[in-house]
Amino acid sequence: MPSDRGRRGGQDWPLGQAPESESAATRQAVPRRDEATRERERLAAMNSRELWAEIQKVRPPTVDHLVERDPSVAGARGTVERHQREAAQALQAANRAAAQGYAWRQAHGVQAALHDRGMKTAAYLVEREAAVAEARRVRAEALKAARIAQAEYARARQEATPRITQETAPARAKVEDLRALAAAADKRERVATEFERLARAAARSMNRDMSQEWRATPQVLRDAIERYNRERPEVQKEILKAIASRPEAAQKLGEAIEVRRAQVHDRDYDLGL
Repeated sequence: MPSDRGRRGGQDWPLGQAPESESAATRQAVPRRDEATRERERLAAMNSRELWAEIQKVRPPTVDHLVERDPSVAGARGTVERHQREAAQALQAANRAAAQGYAWRQAHGVQAALHDRGMKTAAYLVEREAAVAEARRVRAEALKAARIAQAEYARARQEATPRITQETAPARAKVEDLRALAAAADKRERVATEFERLARAAARSMNRDMSQEWRATPQVLRDAIERYNRERPEVQKEILKAIASRPEAAQKLGEAIEVRRAQVHDRDYDLGL
């Protein structure tokens, strides 16, 4: 029969019997909890997969992403981009006009030579040269405006970054808390998985007591395995859940598993395995 020790409040759980569920009267007697307490209990009851899903729900975009979406920053960036487009378009216009003038010169060599010597003006070349000069002027003005707009964009970012950092601090802090909870839950779940593996291996062993691995297993872990293997499947399932959800139980078994792993490794090394 399961020991009375295992039934008392579950102090030794999961090393003993599964604790009995609390009565409805006990639940009704619990004072009303505040919202923060209920939230902590809700998160504490989640497994690692659920906690990572929760992280995805509450994680805010990066500060840099939010800064770029800020209206003042987005407006300043738009102004920079507009002037840069104007400069690029003006450069294309200057190159196009210059290429057209060059093509005309190639096709009208004599007229081009007379134009260059000042003997006979070629209206088309005058027009193309004027177009090149105008495009270069427009480009220079656009580049100057872009530099001014770039400074305004940098100022807007500088002002928005600390404000948005402060605004998103609670959400980012919550994400870090959830990450810590998820990591702890994952560690407990790995302990539960390893404990179940060891328990199944022990149950299958026909000559367990002669096994080097079993002799290297700490007594507290042996007792837990033996108690687990004596339980019904439904109780075993609850024991594994308890290991995965209760830090004290997982820590006790996790430490014993690490001791066992180290001792098995040392014995293998001594044997030259």
